[in-house]
Amino acid sequence: MDYLTFFGFQDAPFRLTPDPQYFFPSHSHQEALQTLLYSIRAGEGFIQITGDPGTGKTLLLRTLLKELGEDVRTALILNPNLSPQDLLRVILDDFEITNDDCDIFSRPKDQLIRMFRDFLLEKAEEGCKAVIIVDEAQNLPLETIEELRLLSNLETDKQKLLQIFLVGQRELEEKIENQSLSQLSQRITIRYCLKPFSREETATYISHRLKIAAPDKPAVFSPEIIDRIYTFSQGTPRLINIICERSLMAAYIDSQTEISKDHFANAIRSIKGETPSKKTPRKEQKKIFLQSGLFFGLLLIMAAAFFLLYQKPRNKEHSLPKKLALSKQIAETAETPSPVIKADDKGHPLPPPIHPIDQLKESPSAELKKALSSLHQADRKPPETEKRAPDRPKL
Repeated sequence: MDYLTFFGFQDAPFRLTPDPQYFFPSHSHQEALQTLLYSIRAGEGFIQITGDPGTGKTLLLRTLLKELGEDVRTALILNPNLSPQDLLRVILDDFEITNDDCDIFSRPKDQLIRMFRDFLLEKAEEGCKAVIIVDEAQNLPLETIEELRLLSNLETDKQKLLQIFLVGQRELEEKIENQSLSQLSQRITIRYCLKPFSREETATYISHRLKIAAPDKPAVFSPEIIDRIYTFSQGTPRLINIICERSLMAAYIDSQTEISKDHFANAIRSIKGETPSKKTPRKEQKKIFLQSGLFFGLLLIMAAAFFLLYQKPRNKEHSLPKKLALSKQIAETAETPSPVIKADDKGHPLPPPIHPIDQLKESPSAELKKALSSLHQADRKPPETEKRAPDRPKL
């Protein structure tokens, strides 16, 4: 079963191709579309539409072309990084301006301009309008932009024969403000900047695309996941499409019909270039947790048994000598007589008697010091051994 069949989609809802079927009329995009339609009806000369990358400028142009009738002829320039003469040739080719006598790519510039003027006059007589739409206009060289300004001079006394839409990123605004393009800047009558979606528009946008791809399919993105998508994308349509597409793919791999936090996290890691984590099935997770719990429980039981078997005998072996030593110390303390404290007639305790040697130590006189020294020397002499009487001879 493929990806689309698994979710019941008739079409990939979040592909990046600018399909007008999936155009979402947010407040900003609907206003920009109405601005372009009005400028064509009013015959405005230069129109500037800008926006950040991924805000849906190309899809807006595709939707505009679908809305136009047969009374409007358009030339869509998708790669504007061209020289002035090459751009003129591409415009004529897109308008299908041909000459049987010679190929337009081999003609000089003045002949190409003459052919283009004749074409515009013919369409004006038929009541048709001619519009040049330049996508990615921020890539236009300055001399090519100046060539477009010169082409806009093709007009009659009552109306302009050509309208030019410059659509590009915000860098286009800075380029137009260049001093060398001041004349062109003055001719731009309408300027509009596309804005990203709001939080509510992001939720409606996702639901809008899902309903087109699968009208009877229930929503697969919960409000919590939509909040995360908006936080990461900041309402940029291209980023929303990428996140939703990769989240759906993660759910498809996991055989889930609803987008979870893990699927969203895998999508974000994929966008950032990180390796998506492989999710373990729930049954396998329960089995792993059960096995791990049994293993660690067995380890705890073995550790407790080892502690009881090894520590108790050891404690008894070491406690017996300590008990014997303590009892011996208590016995010696009990045998030692307590000192007798003498008192005078009034019952006051008398100071202990001072030993003569200690009394001599406390005396500072020289004679006492000599006496003390002689006493110490006398104490150091080894005691004289008693003379034993000779043994009497045995009779």
